[in-house]
Amino acid sequence: MAVRAGELPPFPDGWYCVASSEEVPAGQLLSRPFCGEEVVAFRGADGVVGVVDAYCPHLGAHMGVGGTVEGNTLRCPFHGFRFDATGRCVGTAYGTKPPPTAVVACRQVVERNGLILAWHGPAAPTFEVPQIDDTNWTPTAFRRMTLESHPQETTENSVDLGHLGAVHGYRDVEMRGETRIDGPYLGLSYTMTRANPFLFGMGAITTDFDVHVHGLGYSLVDIQPRNPWLHMRLWVLPSPRDGRTIDLRIGVSVERRVGLPYDMAERVIRSFSLRAVAHDVQQDFDIWRNKRWVARPAIAVGDGPLPVYRKWCRQFYPTVDEAVAS
Repeated sequence: MAVRAGELPPFPDGWYCVASSEEVPAGQLLSRPFCGEEVVAFRGADGVVGVVDAYCPHLGAHMGVGGTVEGNTLRCPFHGFRFDATGRCVGTAYGTKPPPTAVVACRQVVERNGLILAWHGPAAPTFEVPQIDDTNWTPTAFRRMTLESHPQETTENSVDLGHLGAVHGYRDVEMRGETRIDGPYLGLSYTMTRANPFLFGMGAITTDFDVHVHGLGYSLVDIQPRNPWLHMRLWVLPSPRDGRTIDLRIGVSVERRVGLPYDMAERVIRSFSLRAVAHDVQQDFDIWRNKRWVARPAIAVGDGPLPVYRKWCRQFYPTVDEAVAS
């Protein structure tokens, strides 16, 4: 896709969430738009997940519509050609040798903390996404929403401290230390005070946020209200669809506390936390849908580390002129 001055390239390099692990159990598949293409994610009997181009290289059938999983392979509904997780054709319905060109394009895939992540960019991924210790945490609850936006725009909210008061009603927002950058990783910490969502807005609650961003498709936020009973993790996962829209997934997991019944943490606190976070995220939707990309913004004191973030983002557009993605 051509990029004009003042536009963001639609598909920055990085890891993007295709689905949650529970959406693709063994023997099942699903199809999704992904970075301008249609892909099929499937899980074989061995538990391995493949993410491949949706269209069969034999005669072009969409394998996400009527396709099935047989053993460890994806079976095309048109002529029964079967493909493994690497995209190689391992069998035909005729019992004949597969044509050497019957190879379907596949994505590099990793599974982390209940997420199926696919790589978009050079053939070999240039960075990894960490596995987080979730021994004492509830399973993550996810919600997926689709909107017109871009991964750089939605991820920018993590460092746009100025909007936290104007849009979300947070107050006394203060950074704790400097922005941390290590290659494709960006981290920052801040504290804010807001109306207590767990008391239906009555009273105030002060909360520490530790933001960990790995590329433009994966953000993990450690949320610790200053009370002894709630500690939450929030995943924010924008995934490009077609160059115009993204799937935005949010996920919430709650730390299990000694003396707190499991069912309460699992079904009540986690569920309520997800609703509260989804409400906050949706407050940004109208702005994201209608804003225009400003390549060189008029930065003001109080905006937060936006210039640092913008400069960090350039690495995910290796073939684009610096003036476009600045």
